[in-house]
Amino acid sequence: MKENKILIKVSLLLLLLVFVFVLIDYFNLMGEAVLRLNGNSDWLSFLGSIIGSFITLWGIVFTIQSENKKNTDQTRLSIAPFYNYNFSRQDINRGLAPSVDESKEQVFTFLLLDENLEKFFLTMDVEIKNIGVGNSILKYIECEYKNTTRKVLNPRIIETNNSNRFTINIQVYKSDLKKFIENRDLPTLFFHFCDVLGNHYVDQIETAFDIETNRKCAEIKNGLVPQNFVFYDMYLKGTRKEYLPRYQHDSLFDIDEEQE
Repeated sequence: MKENKILIKVSLLLLLLVFVFVLIDYFNLMGEAVLRLNGNSDWLSFLGSIIGSFITLWGIVFTIQSENKKNTDQTRLSIAPFYNYNFSRQDINRGLAPSVDESKEQVFTFLLLDENLEKFFLTMDVEIKNIGVGNSILKYIECEYKNTTRKVLNPRIIETNNSNRFTINIQVYKSDLKKFIENRDLPTLFFHFCDVLGNHYVDQIETAFDIETNRKCAEIKNGLVPQNFVFYDMYLKGTRKEYLPRYQHDSLFDIDEEQE
């Protein structure tokens, strides 16, 4: 980027110089001699050489940048990870009130700060297999719910052809249960990971209410939730909606203090 700025400044200077010579020639043609070089128009050849040098310079820079981008893309593709997701339920022993303190290495928990409304947890079991050509670091997961984004850091290395299993607990409002059953207003997850060179990738996961697993929701009639309805063991499944390679460089060790 710095080299491009310098080149732009030099190019603008050259264009300004060309404009000055054209302006001089205009006044000479109008009979108002401003500057004459030995009484002839030898400066036109000089002007042509400036323009030629300008075009050559841009050509060289464009070629170098194209080659650098090509080499960078080839390097990135040669080490790019790619995640395959399995959201089927796993045989994991869970408590009624999930907490990251139960199993810090296997659980991501997204908590709501609002203390005024009743809440419960939606649970998603995730198995990620890296089917790409390079190792990766799953840096953090973001959860978007109610126009609010929460982030949990629990970095882990997922090597090529290896899998990693964990559980995600998302705290949500009880008042939204009916919407969830209709697959509306559900949380969206973003998995942020990088390769060994720090290239950043994002997988966007759309969640869906797992009606087959949550069979007890059949108790909800005409949109009314029974008073004795049990809100735990409510499950989500997921689908990758978008794969977003960002390609910008991240520090592999740039971990904030937000880890749960």
